Amino acid sequence: KDRLFFFANGEMMTKPTVVNHWRGATLDDPQNAENYVSRTTQYDLAAISEYVGRNYGYDTGSYTSFPADENNYKLLARLDWNITNRHHLALRYNYTKNRNWKSPNDASMDGGPRMTDGRMSKMAMAYANSMYAEDNLVHSFSIDLNSRFTDNQSNQFLATYSKLDDVRASKSGSFPFIDLLKDNNNYISLGYELFTWNNRHLSRGRDNFHGRGNFRRHLCHERQGNFFCDAGGGWRAD
Repeated sequence: KDRLFFFANGEMMTKPTVVNHWRGATLDDPQNAENYVSRTTQYDLAAISEYVGRNYGYDTGSYTSFPADENNYKLLARLDWNITNRHHLALRYNYTKNRNWKSPNDASMDGGPRMTDGRMSKMAMAYANSMYAEDNLVHSFSIDLNSRFTDNQSNQFLATYSKLDDVRASKSGSFPFIDLLKDNNNYISLGYELFTWNNRHLSRGRDNFHGRGNFRRHLCHERQGNFFCDAGGGWRAD
């Protein structure tokens, strides 16, 4: 007689998206806001990227390609165990991760006034590693034990745990966020995105314990937290 059953299923979906339309100017392709050509030149973008790579070992990422596919991952695992003909145990786990990429913060400064134009605009450009991702993470566990002791006595024990996180992520290595200005406005931005370091918009866990039978009992516990570290990787404007 079959007593143990296991099931697992995984899904992955990728959706191509575009988060930046702007590109740096060249001699053959000068600034043109209607065609999304910024005043920032590709020559300057290449020079800054080479300089920080050579002197500080920092990889700015591309200034011509900005990968930003939306990704969705799902995993379900379940175990059913017929311990005896009177006792049945079910374990279940769910995992979901959604990732969406965003351009760096538009114009806010750490303690300073907002710039007139954004960091990806007709006046300025940033690098691919200065973008950030928003991750929606869900972990859920459950244990369900059903027991029948006699024809008149039975019990169900159900315990669940859920953890939901909205966090930010980055492909950047550890490096201060730097705004290079020109004519008192944004020109080139690089580094670990200004408001992403250790930024967790919401973190919460929920535990439920439920018993049903001759005696009923229920226990619920919930906790929440919000973490934000403004310019946690450092910031400089020149």
